[in-house]
Amino acid sequence: MADNEKQISQKVALGVEYLQSAIQHYQQGNLLESKQACEHVANHDPNNAFAIGLLATVEKGLGKLELAEKLFEKSLNIDPK
Repeated sequence: MADNEKQISQKVALGVEYLQSAIQHYQQGNLLESKQACEHVANHDPNNAFAIGLLATVEKGLGKLELAEKLFEKSLNIDPK
């Protein structure tokens, strides 16, 4: 495997770990930790509709309804499915 492919593979694996962490924290009610993990993924992959959608759900849970709405819209614009 070329070095570039290996780096990409490692980044993808790290992103998956952060998403799994975000989901786990959310399910446990740790919204701030979930938010941090979602933000990390979204900052590194701004077109990750799942991470942005989960971040919207977390922000809604934190009472930030306007921000949640914007994030839901962004997520749906990326992937309307």
